[in-house]
Amino acid sequence: MGGLKQAVNALLLRLDDAGAVAACTGLMGAAVAGAPHSAELVLDSMSDLKLLMRAIERHASTNREVALAGCSLISHLCSFAPYATTELIPARAKAHRDCQQKIAGEGMLDLVTGILSACTRDVKKLADQCEGGLAAATAHASVQKQTGNITVVHRKAEDNLKAEMKRKQDSIKRAMGNEETKGAWRKLYDLEASAAQIQAGALQALLLVATGNMNTTR
Repeated sequence: MGGLKQAVNALLLRLDDAGAVAACTGLMGAAVAGAPHSAELVLDSMSDLKLLMRAIERHASTNREVALAGCSLISHLCSFAPYATTELIPARAKAHRDCQQKIAGEGMLDLVTGILSACTRDVKKLADQCEGGLAAATAHASVQKQTGNITVVHRKAEDNLKAEMKRKQDSIKRAMGNEETKGAWRKLYDLEASAAQIQAGALQALLLVATGNMNTTR
Protein backbone atom coordinates (compact mmCIF):
# COMPACT_ATOMS: atom_id res chain seq x y z
CA MET A 1 0.00 0.00 0.00
CA GLY A 2 2.16 2.83 -1.29
CA GLY A 3 -0.29 5.43 -0.03
CA LEU A 4 0.72 4.80 3.58
CA LYS A 5 4.41 5.27 2.80
CA GLN A 6 3.73 8.46 0.86
CA ALA A 7 1.55 9.83 3.65
CA VAL A 8 4.15 9.03 6.30
CA ASN A 9 6.96 10.52 4.20
CA ALA A 10 4.96 13.74 3.87
CA LEU A 11 4.19 13.65 7.58
CA LEU A 12 7.86 13.36 8.52
CA LEU A 13 8.37 16.84 7.12
CA ARG A 14 5.72 18.28 9.48
CA LEU A 15 5.96 16.26 12.68
CA ASP A 16 5.47 19.38 14.80
CA ASP A 17 2.17 20.19 13.08
CA ALA A 18 -0.67 18.53 14.99
CA GLY A 19 -3.12 19.41 12.21
CA ALA A 20 -1.01 17.54 9.65
CA VAL A 21 -0.79 14.50 11.93
CA ALA A 22 -4.57 14.50 12.44
CA ALA A 23 -5.20 14.84 8.69
CA CYS A 24 -2.80 12.03 7.82
CA THR A 25 -4.27 9.76 10.48
CA GLY A 26 -7.81 10.53 9.34
CA LEU A 27 -6.80 9.75 5.77
CA MET A 28 -5.48 6.31 6.75
CA GLY A 29 -8.55 5.64 8.86
CA ALA A 30 -10.80 6.36 5.88
CA ALA A 31 -8.63 4.13 3.67
CA VAL A 32 -9.01 1.05 5.88
CA ALA A 33 -12.59 1.62 7.08
CA GLY A 34 -14.68 -1.38 6.03
CA ALA A 35 -11.82 -2.68 3.88
CA PRO A 36 -10.03 -5.72 5.37
CA HIS A 37 -7.80 -5.98 2.30
CA SER A 38 -6.54 -2.44 2.87
CA ALA A 39 -5.93 -3.26 6.54
CA GLU A 40 -3.93 -6.29 5.45
CA LEU A 41 -1.79 -4.13 3.18
CA VAL A 42 -1.16 -1.75 6.06
CA LEU A 43 0.24 -4.66 8.07
CA ASP A 44 2.76 -5.26 5.30
CA SER A 45 4.08 -1.74 5.97
CA MET A 46 4.36 -2.11 9.74
CA SER A 47 7.42 0.13 9.95
CA ASP A 48 5.46 3.00 8.37
CA LEU A 49 2.51 2.32 10.64
CA LYS A 50 4.82 2.51 13.67
CA LEU A 51 6.10 5.90 12.51
CA LEU A 52 2.54 7.12 12.17
CA MET A 53 1.69 5.85 15.66
CA ARG A 54 4.73 7.62 17.11
CA ALA A 55 3.57 10.85 15.48
CA ILE A 56 0.11 10.34 16.98
CA GLU A 57 1.63 9.68 20.39
CA ARG A 58 3.54 12.94 20.15
CA HIS A 59 0.39 15.07 19.89
CA ALA A 60 -2.46 12.91 21.24
CA SER A 61 -2.20 14.22 24.80
CA THR A 62 -2.56 17.86 23.74
CA ASN A 63 -4.67 17.76 20.58
CA ARG A 64 -8.24 16.45 20.48
CA GLU A 65 -8.34 15.81 16.72
CA VAL A 66 -5.16 13.72 16.79
CA ALA A 67 -6.42 11.62 19.71
CA LEU A 68 -9.78 10.95 18.06
CA ALA A 69 -8.21 10.14 14.68
CA GLY A 70 -5.72 7.76 16.28
CA CYS A 71 -8.41 5.84 18.18
CA SER A 72 -10.57 5.72 15.05
CA LEU A 73 -7.69 4.31 12.97
CA ILE A 74 -7.04 1.53 15.46
CA SER A 75 -10.76 0.70 15.56
CA HIS A 76 -11.02 0.47 11.75
CA LEU A 77 -7.90 -1.69 11.59
CA CYS A 78 -9.52 -4.22 13.92
CA SER A 79 -13.14 -4.30 12.82
CA PHE A 80 -15.78 -3.27 10.34
CA ALA A 81 -17.70 -0.11 11.08
CA PRO A 82 -21.15 -0.78 12.60
CA TYR A 83 -23.59 -2.24 10.07
CA ALA A 84 -27.02 -3.87 10.09
CA THR A 85 -26.89 -7.67 10.39
CA THR A 86 -29.03 -10.51 11.70
CA GLU A 87 -26.00 -12.39 13.03
CA LEU A 88 -25.59 -12.42 16.78
CA ILE A 89 -21.79 -12.41 16.47
CA PRO A 90 -20.72 -11.34 12.95
CA ALA A 91 -17.68 -13.09 11.54
CA ARG A 92 -14.43 -11.16 11.83
CA ALA A 93 -12.15 -10.97 8.80
CA LYS A 94 -8.75 -12.62 9.08
CA ALA A 95 -7.04 -9.30 8.28
CA HIS A 96 -8.80 -7.70 11.23
CA ARG A 97 -7.71 -10.52 13.53
CA ASP A 98 -4.14 -10.15 12.31
CA CYS A 99 -4.33 -6.42 13.01
CA GLN A 100 -5.54 -7.16 16.52
CA GLN A 101 -2.47 -9.32 17.07
CA LYS A 102 -0.06 -6.74 15.67
CA ILE A 103 -1.57 -3.81 17.55
CA ALA A 104 -1.48 -5.70 20.84
CA GLY A 105 2.03 -7.02 20.21
CA GLU A 106 3.65 -3.77 19.04
CA GLY A 107 2.75 -1.68 22.08
CA MET A 108 0.03 0.35 20.39
CA LEU A 109 -2.31 -0.35 23.30
CA ASP A 110 0.00 1.83 25.39
CA LEU A 111 -0.87 4.69 23.04
CA VAL A 112 -4.60 4.25 23.66
CA THR A 113 -4.23 3.90 27.43
CA GLY A 114 -1.93 6.93 27.38
CA ILE A 115 -4.65 8.94 25.64
CA LEU A 116 -7.15 7.85 28.30
CA SER A 117 -4.74 8.70 31.11
CA ALA A 118 -3.86 12.16 29.75
CA CYS A 119 -7.51 12.97 29.12
CA THR A 120 -8.58 11.96 32.63
CA ARG A 121 -5.63 13.76 34.21
CA ASP A 122 -6.42 17.04 32.43
CA VAL A 123 -10.06 16.93 33.52
CA LYS A 124 -9.16 16.10 37.12
CA LYS A 125 -6.56 18.87 37.30
CA LEU A 126 -8.99 21.54 36.13
CA ALA A 127 -11.80 20.14 38.28
CA ASP A 128 -9.57 20.32 41.35
CA GLN A 129 -8.75 23.95 40.55
CA CYS A 130 -12.43 24.83 40.22
CA GLU A 131 -13.34 23.00 43.43
CA GLY A 132 -10.47 24.72 45.24
CA GLY A 133 -11.66 28.12 44.06
CA LEU A 134 -15.21 27.31 45.14
CA ALA A 135 -14.04 26.16 48.59
CA ALA A 136 -11.97 29.33 49.05
CA ALA A 137 -14.91 31.53 48.01
CA THR A 138 -17.25 29.68 50.37
CA ALA A 139 -14.82 30.04 53.28
CA HIS A 140 -14.38 33.74 52.55
CA ALA A 141 -18.15 34.23 52.39
CA SER A 142 -18.53 32.49 55.76
CA VAL A 143 -15.95 34.77 57.37
CA GLN A 144 -17.61 37.83 55.85
CA LYS A 145 -20.98 36.70 57.15
CA GLN A 146 -19.66 36.30 60.66
CA THR A 147 -17.92 39.69 60.67
CA GLY A 148 -20.88 41.30 58.95
CA ASN A 149 -23.08 40.67 61.98
CA ILE A 150 -20.92 42.97 64.07
CA THR A 151 -22.39 46.44 64.33
CA VAL A 152 -20.59 49.43 65.77
CA VAL A 153 -23.05 50.90 68.28
CA HIS A 154 -21.46 54.35 68.37
CA ARG A 155 -21.66 54.75 64.58
CA LYS A 156 -24.38 56.87 63.09
CA ALA A 157 -27.48 55.09 61.82
CA GLU A 158 -26.80 56.30 58.27
CA ASP A 159 -23.29 54.83 58.37
CA ASN A 160 -24.60 51.51 59.63
CA LEU A 161 -27.15 51.48 56.78
CA LYS A 162 -24.45 52.17 54.19
CA ALA A 163 -22.23 49.45 55.64
CA GLU A 164 -25.12 46.97 55.54
CA MET A 165 -25.87 47.82 51.90
CA LYS A 166 -22.21 47.36 51.01
CA ARG A 167 -22.16 43.96 52.71
CA LYS A 168 -25.22 42.89 50.72
CA GLN A 169 -23.63 44.03 47.46
CA ASP A 170 -20.45 42.12 48.30
CA SER A 171 -22.52 39.07 49.10
CA ILE A 172 -24.26 39.24 45.72
CA LYS A 173 -20.93 39.57 43.91
CA ARG A 174 -19.51 36.57 45.76
CA ALA A 175 -22.61 34.54 44.95
CA MET A 176 -22.27 35.30 41.26
CA GLY A 177 -18.53 34.61 41.39
CA ASN A 178 -15.81 36.61 39.74
CA GLU A 179 -15.02 36.34 36.06
CA GLU A 180 -11.95 34.22 36.63
CA THR A 181 -13.90 31.59 38.56
CA LYS A 182 -16.76 31.55 36.07
CA GLY A 183 -14.27 31.27 33.21
CA ALA A 184 -12.61 28.28 34.89
CA TRP A 185 -15.96 26.51 35.25
CA ARG A 186 -16.86 27.21 31.61
CA LYS A 187 -13.49 25.82 30.55
CA LEU A 188 -14.11 22.71 32.65
CA TYR A 189 -17.51 22.12 31.04
CA ASP A 190 -15.99 22.43 27.56
CA LEU A 191 -13.11 20.16 28.48
CA GLU A 192 -15.44 17.52 29.91
CA ALA A 193 -17.50 17.50 26.71
CA SER A 194 -14.38 17.08 24.58
CA ALA A 195 -12.87 14.50 26.94
CA ALA A 196 -16.05 12.41 26.81
CA GLN A 197 -15.65 11.97 23.04
CA ILE A 198 -11.98 11.07 23.37
CA GLN A 199 -12.65 8.58 26.16
CA ALA A 200 -15.45 6.95 24.16
CA GLY A 201 -13.16 6.56 21.13
CA ALA A 202 -10.29 5.16 23.22
CA LEU A 203 -12.50 2.67 25.05
CA GLN A 204 -14.03 1.56 21.75
CA ALA A 205 -10.55 1.00 20.31
CA LEU A 206 -9.54 -1.10 23.34
CA LEU A 207 -12.76 -3.10 23.09
CA LEU A 208 -12.34 -3.83 19.38
CA VAL A 209 -8.72 -4.89 19.83
CA ALA A 210 -9.82 -7.51 22.37
CA THR A 211 -13.19 -8.65 21.00
CA GLY A 212 -13.23 -12.22 19.71
CA ASN A 213 -9.50 -12.75 20.16
CA MET A 214 -8.31 -14.59 23.27
CA ASN A 215 -4.67 -13.78 22.56
CA THR A 216 -5.16 -10.01 22.56
CA THR A 217 -7.53 -10.25 25.54
CA ARG A 218 -4.75 -11.86 27.54
